Amino acid sequence: MSVTELMVAICIVAVLATVAIPSYISYVQQARVVSLIIPRLHLIETSISHFYSLNNRLPVSSDVADILANIDAENLDIVLASGTVVMTIRAEDKKSKLHILDGKILVASPVLTKDKIVAWHLAGELADRLKINY
Repeated sequence: MSVTELMVAICIVAVLATVAIPSYISYVQQARVVSLIIPRLHLIETSISHFYSLNNRLPVSSDVADILANIDAENLDIVLASGTVVMTIRAEDKKSKLHILDGKILVASPVLTKDKIVAWHLAGELADRLKINY
């Protein structure tokens, strides 16, 4: 192997690293943010499912206190409307891990059968940005 071939190989590796490293860093940051939001969302969904099974109706805005009683809603504005959860990230402090998502909205809507909630549909700019649409 000549010096020229070695230099070409090093250049190829450098170009690949230049492309791959920022993508990897972005992926890691996204995973950290998702890990802060998804567990809270699952707790809210579970509370709403429990409420629905006990009361045979979806919670409304007056039921928010019951639904959010045991949920850490720090940096979140949560609104309930006919069982649909609208979460808005409120993290204006630049030290917050959620600061990059300040003002973004996540909408979680229940998918119902006759007697229970079988799934949740996620939408909104936060779902799009974090690629958690399901």
